[in-house]
Amino acid sequence: MAVCIKEEKFTMSVKPGHLKILHVRVQIWEQIWEEVHDGKYQMPHSSLADPPAVKELLRSELQLLLLSLRQQASRLGSDGDEIMSQYNPRVVRYVLSTERQQIPDSTPCTTPTNRPESSRSSSRLSSNSSIEDEIEALRHKLNITHIDEVVSHLRSLLIEECEVLKNDVQLLQESVELAYLKQKNSMEPTLTELKKERRLIKQDLETLNLEDESTCTDEPKPDGLHVPS
Repeated sequence: MAVCIKEEKFTMSVKPGHLKILHVRVQIWEQIWEEVHDGKYQMPHSSLADPPAVKELLRSELQLLLLSLRQQASRLGSDGDEIMSQYNPRVVRYVLSTERQQIPDSTPCTTPTNRPESSRSSSRLSSNSSIEDEIEALRHKLNITHIDEVVSHLRSLLIEECEVLKNDVQLLQESVELAYLKQKNSMEPTLTELKKERRLIKQDLETLNLEDESTCTDEPKPDGLHVPS
């Protein structure tokens, strides 16, 4: 007998076959998490490494640009840190970092050292039990008198187990995403990313310079000062 339960965006029919699918999904995400945790999975890198000398020159140029941007923003009464926050944070950390071996990571996420704790311990269908075991235990009630009781009991077990497995899948997905984000933030930005931020910073710095010039032009001239025509 199929039992329908409503979720946020769809309705799923809870059947023993769905339990098998959810078990497979949990196993797949467990394998992915183990590969990420053990370092077997690495983010893809370009086949050609960026020239270190060119990258270091670009980093120095970006340092000067960010310093000029902060100073110009301060002259105009703006918050330099707020302006800098609009750029790629990984690029900014890399450019301003004094530690060349590792980029400081301000992202509040940690890679768990152990497999995320499953909620299966709270499920009545534990690893030592199964839907077949439950049916066997209720075999003496498989008659007209108690059939509704048996169906109701098995229905509640299926729904509970599906929810537990879906929670496990979500927990594993979140753990993998955190590990992936941690790995991404620890990588140095590419030459392409640095050039992109340089272009954006130069554009913003030019805009601030124009605002500064406009402010200076609009200031009243001191009395008695002759300005040649």
